[in-house]
Amino acid sequence: MWICREKCGECCGCIPIPLEIYSKNKHLIDNKIELIQTLENEVYIITDNGLCVFLDENKRCQIYNDRPKVCRDYGTIEELLCPYIKMNGRQRTETGIRTTKRKIDCEVSDSIKRLWRG
Repeated sequence: MWICREKCGECCGCIPIPLEIYSKNKHLIDNKIELIQTLENEVYIITDNGLCVFLDENKRCQIYNDRPKVCRDYGTIEELLCPYIKMNGRQRTETGIRTTKRKIDCEVSDSIKRLWRG
């Protein structure tokens, strides 16, 4: 079983949120909103602190049971690795954390380069 680290929130950035989830839970918003952009069936919300609009001051998800699929998948699939916890739910070693962070950084850099090349 895969369980997030308490008070981490590192993966809880500004992601597209399905409009249905946003509408159902917007009364729980705990972060200051800088910009809201609606695209098709999703809402993209930029907060003043760069964190998910539904992450509270203690870095706890206010919509955990109703969170988007990308949040549910995080850490449990190869494309969305958590640097701290393995896909099998076990803690990574310090070396494992550094290695995984480097891998994630390289993948993000490669993705950005591909986007810029068009």
